[in-house]
Amino acid sequence: PLILISALDELCRVLEEEREIDALTPILEREFADFRSLLERSVEEKADTVVLAAPYWDMLFPAAVRAYLEAVMVNNLTFYYDETGPRSLCRAKRLIYVTTAGGYITHNLGFEYADKLFRAFFGVEETQCVMADGLDIWGNDAAAILEKAKADYLNS
Repeated sequence: PLILISALDELCRVLEEEREIDALTPILEREFADFRSLLERSVEEKADTVVLAAPYWDMLFPAAVRAYLEAVMVNNLTFYYDETGPRSLCRAKRLIYVTTAGGYITHNLGFEYADKLFRAFFGVEETQCVMADGLDIWGNDAAAILEKAKADYLNS
């Protein structure tokens, strides 16, 4: 996410100062070169499980997480299109989504989004949500809530 933020800042500066789309190419190539190298290594290492951990903010997760997820969806690197839609080039078959919240989670849009995205673009077949909520509620034992979430995961 930090690489993306840096690139977006530079992108805004160029658009404001130069107003030329051609000026963006070297900036994007420079900013995303390291990121693409990391992504290529991740695909080659053949991970079978992806763990995505993000806090629960306003029914979702932080915007930086979504920006990161959209950045790793690279056509012809992590997926490709055929006549039926996206096809995965990733080897992971399982997603574990971990989230925590100070209040209670009533509708987990973050997990729903990750579930659909990873199934459609990354070929994940199994998803699981590990959730600890109510951590900031007065009188709740946050340590006990976290231990219960851990035990639930280990026993699933």
